[in-house]
Amino acid sequence: MIRLLFLTFTLFLPALLFSQTYWKITSERGEQLLLTIVINEKKNEFEAFTRRNALKDIAGTFNYFLALTAGKIQYPEVIFIEGKTSREADSLVLTGTFYYIEKRFPFRAAIYGNHISGRFIDYKNKFNRMDGIRVPTSKPLNDYPAVFNSGISVTERYLANPRWLKSEELLDFRSRLNELKSLISDDYEIGAAWFWLSRSLPFSPYELNRENPYKKPVAAVRKITIREPRTRTALLEAGMLPVTAREMDTLSLLIAKRGYTNLIIDLRGKSGIQPESVEYLLSYLSQVPFTGGIYPTRKFTDHYKTLPKSNEYQKYFRSFTEVPYKTGEFRNETGRYFKITPYSKTFKGKVYLLSDSKTSGVSSSFIYLAKKHKLATIAGQHASVSSGIGERIPLNSDYSLTMIISEFTTAENRYLTTTDLQPDIILHEEDALEYVLNIIR
Repeated sequence: MIRLLFLTFTLFLPALLFSQTYWKITSERGEQLLLTIVINEKKNEFEAFTRRNALKDIAGTFNYFLALTAGKIQYPEVIFIEGKTSREADSLVLTGTFYYIEKRFPFRAAIYGNHISGRFIDYKNKFNRMDGIRVPTSKPLNDYPAVFNSGISVTERYLANPRWLKSEELLDFRSRLNELKSLISDDYEIGAAWFWLSRSLPFSPYELNRENPYKKPVAAVRKITIREPRTRTALLEAGMLPVTAREMDTLSLLIAKRGYTNLIIDLRGKSGIQPESVEYLLSYLSQVPFTGGIYPTRKFTDHYKTLPKSNEYQKYFRSFTEVPYKTGEFRNETGRYFKITPYSKTFKGKVYLLSDSKTSGVSSSFIYLAKKHKLATIAGQHASVSSGIGERIPLNSDYSLTMIISEFTTAENRYLTTTDLQPDIILHEEDALEYVLNIIR
């Protein structure tokens, strides 16, 4: 009898010292996380983690151990949290370190009843709140195979270049994610899988997004501002380029009133500008009209075998400033083209465009057209030949996919090359803005 009692006690001892529970946690951006929390009551320690070995499954065993050996990651889970426990009133407090792939942040949470509330502090010193409830099992939080299938369907319908659909990289992406989709348990895991496996694709962006149900639309209040780094020199940054005729009028009036003779437009970095800005500014800089090129969508290329000649664009497309360009709905149009019509009072001074390796999208087509028509001096590093327009397309009420839905084609019906974007002044180490300011007289 004594031996039987001892055996029973030893069998139940792990349950007394270690408690394991499952939690559905929602971030302040609406992302859902399935977390397993294991409490070691004897040592006052805890571990919390998403699906076991998920990161190893995504990266593959070889790449995982390569990253592990290099010290880039520490755990085979997408998220792993470890630390100490303590008691505060009726709550169990968890304090430790939050590991998200190769990143780590301070973490603190409190469990009270069937609820958990916590936060981690990111590298920008920003508090990221996370709240959740206890769930009975580690069953996936959403139908992730359906999300994946919907993403692929949208890709096949709207991806700018149909040839990309047949690329080995995209076929491999689909195959790998298809193997993982039934295992994926939460938003963080599908986001990590989509990001990791899409890195080698011949196009970007290609991002799976969890829609934020808490985000409230904010009315954008824009005021055109001009920096003046040197006398009679105007500096425009990407976020301050005109997107309406009224803003273009304001900009031209300010430049004329202040007597600027030098204009610098900074397109370095991830400078996401709008195509209408390109059309307005080129019309302000050019003294002769010209047709700049086209952004066709699949709605056009799926119905026509070839693109029209530049003198036929108006039969099929509108220019970007002809009718307001609706962000997020461009995929439903056949496309648009750049129609440059000189402004009533064009700029007569010197113009410089600054670029680097991160300059891409519409900024690249802007640089190409300004260089081709000798409207500006390009200074800095090569811009990217990735000149597409990206759009965020809903997959369902909770998820969306951001991808390239149109790619710039020149008036000669070809894609951009590195030669097209060769700077007039190539700068590898020097700061392009500082360099230009030093040569301006």
